[in-house]
Amino acid sequence: MPEVKSAEMTFSRVYHDSAVYAETMVPLILMVFLINTVPMVYADLNWSEADGTRFAGLIGLVNLLFQLLVVKRILEFGDRFAGSNRSFVPRLFGLQIVYFLAIAAGLVCLIVPGIYIGFRWSLAVPALIAGDNSISGSLKESWTLTKGKFLDLVIISLPIVTLYSVAIFCVVFLWDRVEPIISMMVAESLASLALIATWIIFAAIYIRLTTLEREKT
Repeated sequence: MPEVKSAEMTFSRVYHDSAVYAETMVPLILMVFLINTVPMVYADLNWSEADGTRFAGLIGLVNLLFQLLVVKRILEFGDRFAGSNRSFVPRLFGLQIVYFLAIAAGLVCLIVPGIYIGFRWSLAVPALIAGDNSISGSLKESWTLTKGKFLDLVIISLPIVTLYSVAIFCVVFLWDRVEPIISMMVAESLASLALIATWIIFAAIYIRLTTLEREKT
Protein backbone atom coordinates (compact mmCIF):
# COMPACT_ATOMS: atom_id res chain seq x y z
CA MET A 1 0.00 0.00 0.00
CA PRO A 2 1.31 3.51 -0.73
CA GLU A 3 2.65 5.24 2.35
CA VAL A 4 -0.14 7.43 3.71
CA LYS A 5 1.30 10.02 6.10
CA SER A 6 -1.81 12.11 5.60
CA ALA A 7 -5.03 11.36 3.78
CA GLU A 8 -5.08 14.83 2.23
CA MET A 9 -6.53 14.48 -1.27
CA THR A 10 -4.25 16.40 -3.63
CA PHE A 11 -3.71 15.89 -7.35
CA SER A 12 -0.12 14.69 -6.90
CA ARG A 13 -0.91 12.28 -4.08
CA VAL A 14 -3.88 10.69 -5.79
CA TYR A 15 -1.95 10.19 -9.03
CA HIS A 16 1.06 8.84 -7.16
CA ASP A 17 -1.16 6.32 -5.39
CA SER A 18 -2.84 5.43 -8.67
CA ALA A 19 0.52 4.73 -10.30
CA VAL A 20 1.52 2.45 -7.41
CA TYR A 21 -1.75 0.52 -7.65
CA ALA A 22 -1.44 0.24 -11.43
CA GLU A 23 2.03 -1.28 -11.12
CA THR A 24 0.57 -4.21 -9.17
CA MET A 25 -1.67 -5.33 -12.06
CA VAL A 26 0.03 -4.44 -15.34
CA PRO A 27 -1.03 -7.68 -17.12
CA LEU A 28 -4.69 -7.10 -16.21
CA ILE A 29 -4.57 -3.48 -17.34
CA LEU A 30 -2.92 -4.48 -20.61
CA MET A 31 -5.64 -7.08 -21.21
CA VAL A 32 -8.40 -4.54 -20.57
CA PHE A 33 -6.71 -2.04 -22.86
CA LEU A 34 -6.38 -4.47 -25.75
CA ILE A 35 -9.94 -5.78 -25.44
CA ASN A 36 -11.29 -2.24 -25.45
CA THR A 37 -9.15 -1.16 -28.38
CA VAL A 38 -8.49 -3.79 -31.05
CA PRO A 39 -11.97 -5.40 -31.32
CA MET A 40 -13.69 -2.02 -31.16
CA VAL A 41 -11.55 -0.60 -33.97
CA TYR A 42 -12.42 -3.62 -36.12
CA ALA A 43 -16.13 -3.26 -35.32
CA ASP A 44 -16.12 0.49 -36.01
CA LEU A 45 -14.51 0.04 -39.42
CA ASN A 46 -16.14 -3.15 -40.68
CA TRP A 47 -19.56 -3.56 -39.09
CA SER A 48 -22.84 -1.75 -39.55
CA GLU A 49 -23.80 0.87 -36.99
CA ALA A 50 -26.37 -1.50 -35.46
CA ASP A 51 -23.92 -4.38 -35.16
CA GLY A 52 -21.26 -2.07 -33.79
CA THR A 53 -23.67 -0.76 -31.16
CA ARG A 54 -24.58 -4.27 -30.04
CA PHE A 55 -20.91 -5.21 -29.84
CA ALA A 56 -20.16 -2.09 -27.82
CA GLY A 57 -22.88 -3.16 -25.39
CA LEU A 58 -21.24 -6.57 -25.05
CA ILE A 59 -17.89 -4.92 -24.38
CA GLY A 60 -19.62 -2.80 -21.77
CA LEU A 61 -20.75 -5.92 -19.92
CA VAL A 62 -17.25 -7.37 -20.11
CA ASN A 63 -15.91 -4.10 -18.71
CA LEU A 64 -18.25 -4.46 -15.76
CA LEU A 65 -16.36 -7.61 -14.77
CA PHE A 66 -12.99 -6.01 -15.44
CA GLN A 67 -13.95 -3.00 -13.33
CA LEU A 68 -14.85 -5.32 -10.48
CA LEU A 69 -11.48 -7.10 -10.75
CA VAL A 70 -9.45 -3.88 -10.95
CA VAL A 71 -11.22 -2.04 -8.13
CA LYS A 72 -11.27 -5.12 -5.88
CA ARG A 73 -7.53 -5.60 -6.43
CA ILE A 74 -6.84 -1.97 -5.47
CA LEU A 75 -9.03 -2.16 -2.38
CA GLU A 76 -7.26 -5.34 -1.28
CA PHE A 77 -3.89 -3.67 -1.80
CA GLY A 78 -5.09 -0.60 0.11
CA ASP A 79 -6.49 -2.72 2.96
CA ARG A 80 -10.08 -1.66 2.27
CA PHE A 81 -11.65 -4.96 1.18
CA ALA A 82 -13.23 -6.85 4.03
CA GLY A 83 -13.78 -9.95 1.92
CA SER A 84 -17.10 -11.40 0.85
CA ASN A 85 -18.40 -14.57 -0.75
CA ARG A 86 -21.42 -12.77 -2.20
CA SER A 87 -21.55 -11.85 -5.86
CA PHE A 88 -21.01 -8.17 -6.55
CA VAL A 89 -22.00 -8.40 -10.21
CA PRO A 90 -25.81 -7.96 -9.91
CA ARG A 91 -25.44 -5.01 -7.54
CA LEU A 92 -22.66 -3.48 -9.62
CA PHE A 93 -24.83 -3.77 -12.73
CA GLY A 94 -27.78 -2.20 -10.93
CA LEU A 95 -25.56 0.54 -9.53
CA GLN A 96 -24.31 1.46 -13.00
CA ILE A 97 -27.88 1.70 -14.30
CA VAL A 98 -28.96 3.98 -11.43
CA TYR A 99 -25.78 6.06 -11.79
CA PHE A 100 -26.10 6.70 -15.52
CA LEU A 101 -29.86 7.30 -15.41
CA ALA A 102 -29.36 9.89 -12.66
CA ILE A 103 -26.58 11.60 -14.61
CA ALA A 104 -28.65 11.56 -17.81
CA ALA A 105 -31.58 13.14 -15.98
CA GLY A 106 -29.26 15.73 -14.47
CA LEU A 107 -27.72 16.56 -17.83
CA VAL A 108 -31.16 17.20 -19.25
CA CYS A 109 -31.65 19.70 -16.44
CA LEU A 110 -29.18 22.31 -17.73
CA ILE A 111 -26.16 19.91 -17.69
CA VAL A 112 -24.65 21.12 -14.39
CA PRO A 113 -26.78 18.90 -12.11
CA GLY A 114 -25.70 15.83 -14.08
CA ILE A 115 -22.02 16.72 -13.71
CA TYR A 116 -22.50 17.40 -9.99
CA ILE A 117 -24.28 14.09 -9.39
CA GLY A 118 -21.64 12.24 -11.42
CA PHE A 119 -18.83 13.45 -9.19
CA ARG A 120 -20.71 13.08 -5.91
CA TRP A 121 -21.52 9.44 -6.75
CA SER A 122 -18.13 8.73 -8.34
CA LEU A 123 -16.97 6.61 -5.38
CA ALA A 124 -20.05 4.38 -5.29
CA VAL A 125 -18.35 1.42 -7.01
CA PRO A 126 -15.40 1.15 -4.58
CA ALA A 127 -17.83 1.81 -1.71
CA LEU A 128 -20.02 -1.08 -2.86
CA ILE A 129 -17.11 -3.50 -3.18
CA ALA A 130 -15.17 -2.42 -0.09
CA GLY A 131 -18.08 -2.57 2.32
CA ASP A 132 -20.23 -5.18 0.59
CA ASN A 133 -22.88 -2.44 0.50
CA SER A 134 -26.26 -2.24 -1.11
CA ILE A 135 -26.74 0.07 -4.08
CA SER A 136 -28.36 2.76 -1.96
CA GLY A 137 -25.74 2.36 0.77
CA SER A 138 -22.91 2.75 -1.76
CA LEU A 139 -24.42 5.91 -3.22
CA LYS A 140 -24.96 7.33 0.26
CA GLU A 141 -21.37 6.61 1.32
CA SER A 142 -20.01 8.20 -1.86
CA TRP A 143 -22.18 11.28 -1.30
CA THR A 144 -20.90 11.59 2.27
CA LEU A 145 -17.23 11.10 1.40
CA THR A 146 -17.29 13.65 -1.43
CA LYS A 147 -19.02 16.39 0.57
CA GLY A 148 -17.10 19.63 0.10
CA LYS A 149 -14.70 18.03 -2.38
CA PHE A 150 -16.46 18.64 -5.68
CA LEU A 151 -13.83 21.03 -7.07
CA ASP A 152 -11.00 18.73 -5.94
CA LEU A 153 -12.63 15.86 -7.85
CA VAL A 154 -13.04 18.04 -10.93
CA ILE A 155 -9.37 19.04 -10.89
CA ILE A 156 -8.17 15.48 -10.34
CA SER A 157 -10.37 14.30 -13.22
CA LEU A 158 -9.04 16.82 -15.77
CA PRO A 159 -6.49 14.38 -17.33
CA ILE A 160 -9.27 11.81 -17.77
CA VAL A 161 -11.57 14.40 -19.35
CA THR A 162 -8.72 15.44 -21.64
CA LEU A 163 -8.21 11.85 -22.83
CA TYR A 164 -11.90 11.47 -23.64
CA SER A 165 -11.99 14.89 -25.35
CA VAL A 166 -9.04 14.07 -27.60
CA ALA A 167 -10.63 10.70 -28.43
CA ILE A 168 -13.83 12.47 -29.55
CA PHE A 169 -11.77 14.99 -31.51
CA CYS A 170 -10.04 12.18 -33.41
CA VAL A 171 -13.36 10.71 -34.49
CA VAL A 172 -15.19 13.94 -35.28
CA PHE A 173 -12.47 16.09 -36.82
CA LEU A 174 -9.79 13.72 -38.11
CA TRP A 175 -11.96 11.05 -39.74
CA ASP A 176 -11.85 12.68 -43.19
CA ARG A 177 -8.32 14.04 -42.83
CA VAL A 178 -6.34 10.89 -42.02
CA GLU A 179 -6.75 7.18 -42.62
CA PRO A 180 -9.87 5.99 -40.74
CA ILE A 181 -7.97 3.13 -39.11
CA ILE A 182 -5.47 5.60 -37.64
CA SER A 183 -8.20 7.88 -36.38
CA MET A 184 -10.14 5.02 -34.78
CA MET A 185 -7.04 3.38 -33.32
CA VAL A 186 -6.00 6.61 -31.61
CA ALA A 187 -9.53 7.34 -30.45
CA GLU A 188 -10.19 3.88 -29.02
CA SER A 189 -6.75 3.74 -27.39
CA LEU A 190 -7.32 7.06 -25.63
CA ALA A 191 -10.84 6.06 -24.58
CA SER A 192 -9.51 2.75 -23.21
CA LEU A 193 -6.82 4.52 -21.22
CA ALA A 194 -9.38 6.99 -19.86
CA LEU A 195 -11.71 4.18 -18.81
CA ILE A 196 -8.99 2.27 -16.96
CA ALA A 197 -7.67 5.47 -15.38
CA THR A 198 -11.16 6.27 -14.11
CA TRP A 199 -11.42 2.94 -12.30
CA ILE A 200 -7.99 3.22 -10.73
CA ILE A 201 -8.05 6.90 -9.78
CA PHE A 202 -11.46 6.86 -8.11
CA ALA A 203 -10.57 3.72 -6.18
CA ALA A 204 -7.43 5.55 -5.02
CA ILE A 205 -9.54 8.56 -4.04
CA TYR A 206 -11.86 6.30 -2.07
CA ILE A 207 -8.93 4.89 -0.11
CA ARG A 208 -7.60 8.40 0.54
CA LEU A 209 -10.92 9.73 1.81
CA THR A 210 -11.74 6.71 3.98
CA THR A 211 -8.27 7.03 5.49
CA LEU A 212 -9.07 10.65 6.30
CA GLU A 213 -12.31 9.55 7.97
CA ARG A 214 -10.38 7.03 10.08
CA GLU A 215 -7.88 9.69 11.10
CA LYS A 216 -10.73 11.91 12.32
CA THR A 217 -11.95 9.19 14.63
